[in-house]
Amino acid sequence: MHTIYIEELQKIFKRIIEKLEFEGVNKIEIGEDLYLFIPTSGWQSYTDTPIYPGSLFDDIENLRMLVSDTARPCTYVDFDRMANVLRAISQIYNPG
Repeated sequence: MHTIYIEELQKIFKRIIEKLEFEGVNKIEIGEDLYLFIPTSGWQSYTDTPIYPGSLFDDIENLRMLVSDTARPCTYVDFDRMANVLRAISQIYNPG
């Protein structure tokens, strides 16, 4: 088993933001909306894994609500949404 601490996650996210800033990135243009989403329950199943369509545009709009509405609760679905956005950023700046 491996453990990652919240403090480590904070530093990792800080480093990710610093990388984008160092590269001169102050906004990210996401042109492609749809992606294939594998639910967490299917990550470790290599057979019969359901794949669903996802929407980056919807993910971004829902994440923005966390910024604009401080009363809005952050849920673990927001973790999935952020992971999808991070993957899209990686795809844009590191295709292949």
